[in-house]
Amino acid sequence: MIKCKVRNSVLISCDDTDGYVIIPKNVKVIGEGAFEGCSVMALIMHDGVKEIRENAFRNCRIFNRIYIPKGVKKIGEDAFYNCPNLTIRVETGTDTSLWDENWEGADVVEWDYDLHYHFDRKFRDMDIRWIEQSMAYSILLLIKLRRYNLENDYMDYYELTKLRDEVTNVVDSALTSYEEMLDISRYQKEYNNDDNLEQRMQYLDEFYKFIFKGCNSSYISDYDAIYWRRKLSKYLDKFEEIWSEK
Repeated sequence: MIKCKVRNSVLISCDDTDGYVIIPKNVKVIGEGAFEGCSVMALIMHDGVKEIRENAFRNCRIFNRIYIPKGVKKIGEDAFYNCPNLTIRVETGTDTSLWDENWEGADVVEWDYDLHYHFDRKFRDMDIRWIEQSMAYSILLLIKLRRYNLENDYMDYYELTKLRDEVTNVVDSALTSYEEMLDISRYQKEYNNDDNLEQRMQYLDEFYKFIFKGCNSSYISDYDAIYWRRKLSKYLDKFEEIWSEK
């Protein structure tokens, strides 16, 4: 997932990532400019990381989310400069007294994030099923909106706007839930040598990929519509109200 240079517990530079970064266990400091300009989508670090130096993530591309544990006692100036789409989640109880006043440049900082609860708790079947249902609902809404071109059926502009807003909200919620579960599964595998959650999540990948496909395409094919109606048949009783046969 990450190719990096580490010297005396300091992560000096990152040579390559696939967009997903889990800081190695032997790293205590993320060095100055270590990830500057890299393509980083998500980053997880262990509680043993004590410091993030200045410009560490400056100008990172596609940076979506990072979790900062309370073990991080110091963050340097402009550590997250020009990371406009980034959400920073800071663990509850973190002492920020030694953080530079200009440490971040993110869109969103979520304080008091319960990192221990999210990353160390055991997930039950209901957790997986809830995400599966959310993604199923997202797919059905996307098919309704895109496959049948409801722009032509809705005479009321406000009804169409309402449907588009619902699709946006449901899809965003489903993707966020999936991505957070993915983060947790990779944390468990890397730091606790437990890959059970990751294995259980593999079947969600197809949901995830198709939601993105549906978001990026203006039209959903007959094949895809039929395939997903069959695949999601067990949800149709619950979601029938958002499905219309043609």
